[in-house]
Amino acid sequence: MLTMEPSPQKKKILYVITKSNWGGAQRYVFDLATSLPKDRYEVKVALGGNGQLAERLRENGVTVLSIKKLERDVRALKDLFVLWALFRVFKKEKPDIVHLNSSKIGGLGALAARLAGVKNILFTVHGFAFKEDRAAIARLFIKFLTWLTLVFTTKNIFVTRRELVETNGWALMGNKNILIHNGISSPRYLSREEARKKILGFLGIDEVPPDTLLIGTIGELTRNKGYGYALDAMVDCPRSFLAIIGEGEEKTDLLSKLAAKGLGSKVFLVGFIPEAYALITAFDIFLISSVKEGFP
Repeated sequence: MLTMEPSPQKKKILYVITKSNWGGAQRYVFDLATSLPKDRYEVKVALGGNGQLAERLRENGVTVLSIKKLERDVRALKDLFVLWALFRVFKKEKPDIVHLNSSKIGGLGALAARLAGVKNILFTVHGFAFKEDRAAIARLFIKFLTWLTLVFTTKNIFVTRRELVETNGWALMGNKNILIHNGISSPRYLSREEARKKILGFLGIDEVPPDTLLIGTIGELTRNKGYGYALDAMVDCPRSFLAIIGEGEEKTDLLSKLAAKGLGSKVFLVGFIPEAYALITAFDIFLISSVKEGFP
């Protein structure tokens, strides 16, 4: 008599990230959540907001759990609510693995996962928040919270060796910290002619004048990207255009700064463009003005 072997139970993985816009950390979560074998893993993603990451995950059949009041900035009362919401999600979902992404959700998520009894708590460091352009006392406090986060987890993934090495002397790390570089596919760039034609269409101009440089950058419009410094530099850059591709919460401030500095005719906020990397060949110079980068 033949007996059927019972099907192995799927391992439940719950990815958690603070914001649902489309940035580097969000792409990282998307790639992981949509690439695991569906016959072996049950994948869900918890996040704040209902941005492009949430939309793309749903389009690819991944369950999205919305965490109300979850945002990047620290707000004591809201963060207590988020901590409770995460605890309830972990208790309900009973994941085998919680994988946390971004500094804020790393701390709240690791604590909530510990309280909920989750056995495997992973945290990927997408850059240290205490490296940001903040007051010295704020950076020191955030560094302490970062250390606490790394202690609460069971395994920490670093995408750059620099930050892994930086934690070598930190207390209570043991051997839980590992280096795993981001996996990326080989980019397919457009030809210079085709890429420049597309960019000029987004800029609303017919051509770049002779002896004029077309400078470009791609990234979320946040303080970490240092676009304010880029605008300051453009004041002293004659015969040049700057195209900034991306969206984010700093857009209004950047538009105000553009107007105040009289840069409206040479600096362009293009907005979000899918697969914008393919357009890099259009630029004479590619600019990275970031204060810090998780995976530069």
